[in-house]
Amino acid sequence: MFGYIKKIWTDPVWSKVIATGIIAIFVTFAALFTHILTAAFFMRVLTEPVPFWGLLAALGILLLLLPYWWRTIGKKKSELHVAWHGSAGWGTGGILQKDGGMERVLRIQGQTVITSSFLEEPVFITGIDLKDAEYAGPNFQMFEVKPGTMIRQSLLLNFRGVKPTKGEAFKANLTFVDIKGKRYPLKPALLRAFPGEDLPQTEPPKPKPIINTAWRFNSWCWAQVGSEKVVRIVSEGMMQFTNVPKRFIITAAHVNGLETVGAFDGFPVEQDQASYRSISLSIKGFSPVGQVSIKAAIILTDLQGNEYPLKEETFTPYDEPTRWVGGLAWPRD
Repeated sequence: MFGYIKKIWTDPVWSKVIATGIIAIFVTFAALFTHILTAAFFMRVLTEPVPFWGLLAALGILLLLLPYWWRTIGKKKSELHVAWHGSAGWGTGGILQKDGGMERVLRIQGQTVITSSFLEEPVFITGIDLKDAEYAGPNFQMFEVKPGTMIRQSLLLNFRGVKPTKGEAFKANLTFVDIKGKRYPLKPALLRAFPGEDLPQTEPPKPKPIINTAWRFNSWCWAQVGSEKVVRIVSEGMMQFTNVPKRFIITAAHVNGLETVGAFDGFPVEQDQASYRSISLSIKGFSPVGQVSIKAAIILTDLQGNEYPLKEETFTPYDEPTRWVGGLAWPRD
């Protein structure tokens, strides 16, 4: 009831009507008590007649509010209904993790028919919850439900935190969530267990990226970046990426445990295509003494943050660093 009263009060039209009604009632009582200031105050309150115009004003306001109150109080709650196809059920699914492992989760899937009742406007369903469980992904397939219409929707849902009894039907208490955060509890659905539900229905693990390199040279020198003197390593030669997305962009590089400074020249990568590349990296943390060889393993990073480690290489001192890579001249002995 409190919710209905709050909705009426916050309505932009009826809030003004209510305010007018309050003012009218105040005027009526003001007319009633204008001359009731004697010692017999309470007795006069009970016997003083109300002015006829006051009664008409109060009755008019009441008649205006009555239809809206009746419609609001008698309004039914919007609901969504889901009918599962007989082939729907539950089983154990697998979700691939970033480290290459597989997480076992409860998987509910099947064809559904979704209808609504007392829906005043279309709703856009953006999420789903299962009682005492956590949605495990992948991203929920969003859909729209319109008043008075029926839609067919295929659902594939993964949840963690709940383990149904093996081989038995599972009672699923699901709740749809729309784009405004409103929740639509569904009637519990009794879903059959898929045959062999104890075996994970896993996706084959993705092969790890392979980076083939044929470097023309790997060299290093000292360089000046701002006010700092750092080591600059350069690898130049042919590169080929396999077991990777069709096309992506390398945007950064680093060496584990060392800080990268200065700009990095990114480059696009085409799957299985060999290209001639030059990788130049200015790093802090190296302190080689003299013109000696150093070792480093470069890790490339793409635009999505995925890392592609390269093999550790031996970098020899540049003969003429000032001429080729903008480095500092070697100190003369």
